[in-house]
Amino acid sequence: MKIVETKISELRHLDKTFSVFGSEDHKYEFNTEISKNELIEFENKHGITLPNSYREFILKFGNGGCGPAYGLLQIETGILDIPHYPEDSDIIKLSNEFRFDTFWNLEDFPKNDYQLWEKEYDHSKWNDGMLRICHEGCGTFLNLVITGKERGNIWVDDRANDGGIYPVNHHKGKTKTDFIAWYLNWLNESIEKTTSNTAYN
Repeated sequence: MKIVETKISELRHLDKTFSVFGSEDHKYEFNTEISKNELIEFENKHGITLPNSYREFILKFGNGGCGPAYGLLQIETGILDIPHYPEDSDIIKLSNEFRFDTFWNLEDFPKNDYQLWEKEYDHSKWNDGMLRICHEGCGTFLNLVITGKERGNIWVDDRANDGGIYPVNHHKGKTKTDFIAWYLNWLNESIEKTTSNTAYN
């Protein structure tokens, strides 16, 4: 956590013009603090225990804000399958078993009946066991797996673009990534990019 804190401070200092994608939204700041009791209440309500690294992170830094893409979502928002349209959203069943261990897409369903295919493809059951933590844009969400063998890892839900559900580094051929590794990777890449831009200018 100390390394994360140092790198956030470094990036905040380097990118005063908010050149990193999405930083204009969160401005490298976090939302209001969340107490341990509030976190326990959330966990009890949904019958889960959050992965330790994520739990420690939000207790230390805050409930959403500074992070990849448009920033980290608040945990109360992360339970919605469509966070930006709560009135149209189902509640994700966090305590249900996460059902994937490798890339998944709904390719075998008969697409000659598109409406039936779309209804199945968009069903909120595919979100079971994962918490929305970040919106990349264009309906693509990054999620923290809460249950099952993939617990603690970050997975992408790109069904809005017919891209399926897969581990965050699937297309890069890398190993699966937990929350802290994913967050640090964003910090390191952003610092490198900002430093390069500063040196170039």
